[in-house]
Amino acid sequence: MKTTHTGWSARSVGTVLLLAVGLILLSACSASTRNGNVSEGGDGSSDTMMARIEHTPVGELEARSTATFSARDSSLGIPQSSISEVRYQWEFGDGGTAAGESVSHVFDEPGTYDVTLTIEVITTESQFHTVTTSEDVGVVPPTIGQLNAVVSYDESRTWFSDESIPFDVNGSTVDGFDYTTLADRQVTWTFGDGTPDSFGTQVSHAYSTPGEFDVTVHIAGTDSFGRRLQAEASRTVAVKNRPPVIEASIVPVGGEDRIQPGKPVNLLASDSTDPEGQTLYVEWDIDSDNIADVLQTDVLDQRYEHGFPRVGTYTVQVRVWDQYMLDTAQPPETRTLEVRVGAGGTLPVSFELGGFVASAGLMMFDDVRLWQAQAGMQFMEGNLVATVGFGASTGAITIPMTDAFPAVKNAGYEISAVLESANLISASGFYQVYPNVYLGGMIGMLTCKGAYRASTRVSIGGQATPIAFSQQSIVFGASVGYRLAFGLITFSVTVAP
Repeated sequence: MKTTHTGWSARSVGTVLLLAVGLILLSACSASTRNGNVSEGGDGSSDTMMARIEHTPVGELEARSTATFSARDSSLGIPQSSISEVRYQWEFGDGGTAAGESVSHVFDEPGTYDVTLTIEVITTESQFHTVTTSEDVGVVPPTIGQLNAVVSYDESRTWFSDESIPFDVNGSTVDGFDYTTLADRQVTWTFGDGTPDSFGTQVSHAYSTPGEFDVTVHIAGTDSFGRRLQAEASRTVAVKNRPPVIEASIVPVGGEDRIQPGKPVNLLASDSTDPEGQTLYVEWDIDSDNIADVLQTDVLDQRYEHGFPRVGTYTVQVRVWDQYMLDTAQPPETRTLEVRVGAGGTLPVSFELGGFVASAGLMMFDDVRLWQAQAGMQFMEGNLVATVGFGASTGAITIPMTDAFPAVKNAGYEISAVLESANLISASGFYQVYPNVYLGGMIGMLTCKGAYRASTRVSIGGQATPIAFSQQSIVFGASVGYRLAFGLITFSVTVAP
């Protein structure tokens, strides 16, 4: 250990005086002070200051291992009450430095290093005292190498079973240094799915099925000290399932161009695909009540004998699983189909053309009762049916009106109104409440034409000149009816209250 004392303190400068007889030498210490930027020369070091270096582990240190250096056993030689600040500066001989009474340091390579400690004491009177010591520290190669292996891949995204996942060993270290310092490296990978091992610092792997897999890497090589090192690391990788792609439709049986109530239909889902090529299973919910009407099966195309019970628009749900979704009790992929059931084709405004309507019956408007035939067109949307048409009476009818005119009746005349024609232009709406059973309402314009006629009851041949009349009125009606459809022709039986 080499120790050097330097410093500044207050001393007086002696003056030599020669008096009368002989020489009397009178000496005193020189005086100097340093405060801020003011300095006067002198030697004022504390002879009792001593710096001492200790390190742990004791003796020779191992390269690439952490050592602790301490100055706690150093002696400052100044009362603690007079000390304002103590500074410790370390130099380790390899370019590294540190500050503090106790510090840590790692020597990267073996060798002998000159470690220097400088202690600087500042007193409460702003006086500076320093002491420096150094020590040769021997560093030997590490007895045990530390190889840390790392499995690295992109965890920020979701990986699917049909994708190739890149893996590497970036982040692996040897005694804290990058793993590339290893000579003749051997890197072996296993992917946890039973496939053959792969080799190299960078590899890729695709899993044939979804799931969680343990990926393991084994690294071996020789470090710069000639030691053979090896290490292993594992990571769990989650591989997700790609859901099935559903392609489904419902078509009538027998090549018909539209689905009819109560008739069988074909439920088709065979165009559905699975990205991993897994077996698919399908079930059908015809009325969207969350209860399967066709139970889960791997037969993707089926004939559904029950069909749809009535005219209208149905929301059908198709549910599809692949094998992995079944095995892991995952919910299915779903697709919703809108299915329209009923006669007729399709108009551009998406109404269904119900066809021609023909009907006949007894019409009653106040006192007017007559048989009338009516023809029109029917339009259908779901359970709603609308018709527009034109009707005409089949013959004339005479309506007695004498009682309506008392004065004329007292004069001996009889008056009647002869209704020669009654025409009706109407629009009707019906709502299906049961297969083919409808509740309906009607609004129309009724045009009645005819003549008032008067005659006497006492004189033969006494006839008054007829007075013609024409009357239009808006009429309303309500009905309940039963409808039967054959092709484009719809027959109706309506009972009006």
